[in-house]
Amino acid sequence: MGKTFDAPPHILVIGSGITGLATAWVMLDEGYRVTIVSPPHASTFNNPTVDNKVGPGSISHPRLTSQVAGALWEYPPAVCGSHTNSLSLAYSKGWAMMSYQILKIFASQPMASGDDNGIRMRKSVFFFPRPLTDTTDCPLGGENCKVHAESLKMEEMAESGVSGFRHSADLIAEYAINPAMAKDAYELDVPVIDTDVAMPFLRNLVIFKGAVLVEETITGDLLTQEESLRKKYGDADVIVNASGIAAHELANDDTVYPLRGALIRVKNIGPGLPLNAALSISADAAKMTASDCNQRHNDDGSNEIVFIVPRSSDTIVLGGIAQPLPYLESTPNTVPADNPQLSLQMDSPVIQAMFDRCKSLFPALANAELDEAYPLAQGLRPTRKAGVRVERELRKLENGAHSRIIHSYGHGGSGWSLSFGCAFHVLLLVEETLKGEAPQSMAKRWQMQEETFDEMFRSDEGNLPRGND
Repeated sequence: MGKTFDAPPHILVIGSGITGLATAWVMLDEGYRVTIVSPPHASTFNNPTVDNKVGPGSISHPRLTSQVAGALWEYPPAVCGSHTNSLSLAYSKGWAMMSYQILKIFASQPMASGDDNGIRMRKSVFFFPRPLTDTTDCPLGGENCKVHAESLKMEEMAESGVSGFRHSADLIAEYAINPAMAKDAYELDVPVIDTDVAMPFLRNLVIFKGAVLVEETITGDLLTQEESLRKKYGDADVIVNASGIAAHELANDDTVYPLRGALIRVKNIGPGLPLNAALSISADAAKMTASDCNQRHNDDGSNEIVFIVPRSSDTIVLGGIAQPLPYLESTPNTVPADNPQLSLQMDSPVIQAMFDRCKSLFPALANAELDEAYPLAQGLRPTRKAGVRVERELRKLENGAHSRIIHSYGHGGSGWSLSFGCAFHVLLLVEETLKGEAPQSMAKRWQMQEETFDEMFRSDEGNLPRGND
């Protein structure tokens, strides 16, 4: 249950992607007032199969990365392979499991309003070009061997509390996978999110719960304008920066960069279809095909991910790529139609190669029809070199006081997977800020409070976000 206040503290959330909306939901359930500020193009969500009227393949309205994301829950490190920082990875496993339990509840329990929240539980199957027990002929050996790393991930995940786990090479034949591309596999039950349904649902829900949405674009380092922003937006007590790529500027963090992704959309009908399970080969698993397990990248910087996810009963999304791009000052404030970094087309070589990988793994896709209204989705994952940052601002104000800014950004391709876990972590930081406690770095907090985090991330349904009550 949320707290009862004579005058509820006011939280200003910057950003209305999944990180911002999940944070707002948790804050509202705790009894706080919430204002969400985001650019005008970020506050309207639309269904691409309904709203694209300009012509086949066109996008008539902008979409946030959270809406064009693959949105398949994953245990870290994610399929796109952007988790490289050990501290961020350690935190992310807890965040992911909390999100898993919450999303699983949303998938199994209808909302009181009767609205569809777009979240379903499906089988997710991961395939590997070598048996996970085979570390022979790998000169790197030990933890540097990708086979060994994937095997450890599988064992850890199987014991983490996920449901439906099964490890068997029989899955290759059961899912009609090309045996030339896979020698081992495991499956589990995971939340899959239809983002075209879930994003407007979440937006409308936080409004119903009392959030105020303001369509404005904030620029510049938040710290230098913290006091004026708090005053401008209703005397906010705390600011939460969930701005995605814009954190490069708002957090003065030049390690934030866009990681381009793309998804092909096909119809879930035809011979060998419909497909009801997600099928993947992760970036790390793709490296196993090299005898020394060294990292494999294409000339364009992408890696050889295979990502096949039934988004709904009608649509399958196919991926993927993970292309690091330079940060452009215009990137956070441009809509997809204007963004030079979102210029891929169906005939782009990297897209054709991605399509070919998916069809090679799952031959039933060979005759699948493109979604003519919206065949190609692309977005920029908000990535950070040191991994996800959920942390209070460590710099002080000019008067020497502690900042009241909390950051939650750098989620890369794991925004949905980490969403509610990060939101509850932000809640903890909000409470510390309101008490006037000094901020701690993520590293110091991990070192001092491992036991506290273990307890925090255990599933406790009594403290989970509630529906539209």
